[in-house]
Amino acid sequence: MKLPPDTPGTSGLSHPPIPVESLAAAWRQTAGAALRSARACPHPVVATQGHAPRTDDFIATLVFEAAVHYLDITVAFPAA
Repeated sequence: MKLPPDTPGTSGLSHPPIPVESLAAAWRQTAGAALRSARACPHPVVATQGHAPRTDDFIATLVFEAAVHYLDITVAFPAA
């Protein structure tokens, strides 16, 4: 689905806007994959960006970051 060029909140974007339906579908797919990976991880600690957090803390951080970025993205959509 392509948005019309005059869609409110999309002026000045350096890339084409993502329709809410596509964003939601990508969110569901990515969230499901993240949950399956988290459940399957046998390691108590993971290495990332020079740190070694416990796996459950790392997953909680990723979930929080994803939620914040999702809110950042959807604020441009009037119906979100």
